[in-house]
Amino acid sequence: MECLVEEGNAIAFLGPLMRAAERGCMQVVEWFVQRGCRDMELCPALTAATSSCQVHIAAYLLTQIPQQVLAALSVEILKAAGERSGGSLDGVAFLLQSDFLGDPAATYAVADIIAKSEDEAVAPELKTFLKEHWSEGAYKEGLKLGQEHYMNLVRIIKWGESPICLRDLPAPLTVAIAYLPLYRECVKAGGCLFSQRLRGQLVEAARRLGNKVLDEVTHGRELVVVLEQHLPHFFLHPNRIVYLDSVANVMYLLFTFDTHLYYVMNECHHLETNFLWELNSSLCICFCQKDKLFLSRENEKRKKSEKQ
Repeated sequence: MECLVEEGNAIAFLGPLMRAAERGCMQVVEWFVQRGCRDMELCPALTAATSSCQVHIAAYLLTQIPQQVLAALSVEILKAAGERSGGSLDGVAFLLQSDFLGDPAATYAVADIIAKSEDEAVAPELKTFLKEHWSEGAYKEGLKLGQEHYMNLVRIIKWGESPICLRDLPAPLTVAIAYLPLYRECVKAGGCLFSQRLRGQLVEAARRLGNKVLDEVTHGRELVVVLEQHLPHFFLHPNRIVYLDSVANVMYLLFTFDTHLYYVMNECHHLETNFLWELNSSLCICFCQKDKLFLSRENEKRKKSEKQ
């Protein structure tokens, strides 16, 4: 590239810059940017990186393009990326989750505009994706799903046939059974913004947990904090990754909620299959340690009583 530009006196960088962005060549992209590419050249490069799911290139280019330029070309960038995506829309999802316009309301609005567009030039896959996950309709659907999930939980609490009911469990564990799947989905999603569908479920969950949330101005991470405030601390991780197969965590469950786990395993499996499967996979390890730990605790109690 140095030979082409410096010795060949090339002045048009767009073609090679787009190829570099499309193929994920960060060194070449950075070299072009440092040479002084125009904004109108960086935007097609961003489109190329997005359509090819080169998210590290897209993230870098977002820092180089002025917000006003992104706002003016946002619809065209998303449409072009969807058209050239080749079946995967992970790059488009990355732009939206990154809040690439720097304004949640504006980012959601752009996605909604494309989802409702009647323009035949919009890729059908892109339009369907945005309609199902990032449109205003998707937000309403998320609210509806959250309401249905809560009603299912209420039915189990009121009319469950087991002699041990969910209302007998400590409140944090009940919240974990109800909303751990949603929390894990949020952790997996990452980014600054959640999809409208996921956001709707989070808003409904926050309402049910007794928090007054203004959904018009609440767009993402603050909603996850609401869940974290109600979940048991041993389900949380500094990096917001839930490690349920930790033997220490499961042993804590066994000794704290011993009589209730049977009910959770047998009556509530449909609420969180993965949670229960991972919990069950660790039980065989914990049961063999349970008697040892119990005897150790009893010995400690006996020694304390003897000293007294």
